[in-house]
Amino acid sequence: MKKSTLILSAFICSAGLLACRISNAQAFQKGSFVMSVTEGSTNAIYTSNGPGPGEGGQIHIIGTRDPFELEYGLSRHIGIGLTSGTDFYFINPDQFYNFNTPSEQVKAITSELTLNGYYHFLVTRKIDLSAVLSLGASGVTIKGNESDISYNYNSSGNIIRVGLHGRFYICHHLGFVAMLSTFAQGATTAATHQASNFGNNYSTAISGTAMEFGLCWRFKR
Repeated sequence: MKKSTLILSAFICSAGLLACRISNAQAFQKGSFVMSVTEGSTNAIYTSNGPGPGEGGQIHIIGTRDPFELEYGLSRHIGIGLTSGTDFYFINPDQFYNFNTPSEQVKAITSELTLNGYYHFLVTRKIDLSAVLSLGASGVTIKGNESDISYNYNSSGNIIRVGLHGRFYICHHLGFVAMLSTFAQGATTAATHQASNFGNNYSTAISGTAMEFGLCWRFKR
């Protein structure tokens, strides 16, 4: 995902340098179609709960965020869109899922696909500020191989995210974007995964804040 994000960012930047021109149009209006590619970090509380009393753990953790977003303008103030995002956390599996690995560290990958509603409360020729509410599906996956020890944990659930987005356009199409959000997500193991050797009947909850920066590209208007 990170490699594809870098490729998309390079494409947006290159296209912007080629197509850049000054426009008197508002930064966001009805019919606007905007793509954003960002990188950032999360400041979160990572919690797991097992099937028995006292099983699971909780920790304050810093993660890496890697989302991709599309938005369409329904009016001069209202937009609707989609976000596909991935977060990465490094945890000790014994602390959270009662499972040991030689390195005592595994990579927990969270995924999300959300439907977003936007309210653009400040729009000028170059500046676009909006409040965003996101709801959708999420999951947590941990899998790998260490010293002939295989592990696989898959869980699914939901996420809610509330945030502020700011875009600053350096020309008609190309701009910079900054995002600040707070989120809460939960995921549980599905019945099809109960035969796994890792994380049986464990649920995972992650909540916190995220900060992202990147590029945006406006296709229309």
